[in-house]
Amino acid sequence: MSQLTQNGERGLALLLVLWVVVLLAVMATALTRTQRVHIAMIRNLESQVAARELLEAGIRFMMAQLEFRGRPDTENPWPVDGRLHLWSFAGHRLWVGAEPEAARLDINLADGDTLEALLLALRMDRQQATALRDAILDWRDADHLPGPFGAEDEDYLASGRPVGARDTPLASIQELALVEGMSPDLLRSLAPLVTTHGDQGGVDPRFAHDAVRQALESSAPPSMGWRSRQTSPAHHRFRLYVELESDSGAILRRNIVVDTRFPTSRGYRVVASDLRPGWSLPRTETEKGYPAP
Repeated sequence: MSQLTQNGERGLALLLVLWVVVLLAVMATALTRTQRVHIAMIRNLESQVAARELLEAGIRFMMAQLEFRGRPDTENPWPVDGRLHLWSFAGHRLWVGAEPEAARLDINLADGDTLEALLLALRMDRQQATALRDAILDWRDADHLPGPFGAEDEDYLASGRPVGARDTPLASIQELALVEGMSPDLLRSLAPLVTTHGDQGGVDPRFAHDAVRQALESSAPPSMGWRSRQTSPAHHRFRLYVELESDSGAILRRNIVVDTRFPTSRGYRVVASDLRPGWSLPRTETEKGYPAP
């Protein structure tokens, strides 16, 4: 075999070896990246699970504090006062709080005058407020007759929607998004002010938002179905709040509504739960610690 042929074969072998080395390097790099992605996903999942557990701990803690809600403030460091209090637990800082559900206007019980007054308090145009008021009333009533400016099945179908008015009381505040004339921005403003889980006795003005109080004061006399409370009622339903700042700086929130007339093995019956609420209570400035078990 000539020297030229031997050199050619050696060159080809060297080239193949180099290609194998490059291929192995690319595979190793890809494997390393995949492992890093998997590790990041696992850590992210662990962080999410830990955050959910902390939020649940905050909810359960505030549920336990409802047992002391009738005591003087000196004997109740975690009052139901419509504010968030900083709670130190197991090396973490959470904001927890509670308020009576009677702080909100029951969207299923409020009359048309009060609904319109609330929409006007949110700086909505009067014509639009009147139309949305009628649309809400049409959505929750049992008949198929539209109000003067409302909307029933034919109106929803004509606008291209697959279904018409529900014709029953709203099951949740999020359902308002389906009502004709409701915009996402307006729903975000309205959601913290109303409820579908009222205490059946009206709104407690001591806890109500300014817009709700303004609506109650400016609307016509309340109907027999509900009334503004002027005394100190015995509340049964409470909304519990918890907030947690994640490692990334995002604020994680949760709130639930419980009915204290129905105790359970874990506290009280939960009648509503919002895993990602877009609102919360104002914060206090005093930090309170609670040692981990």
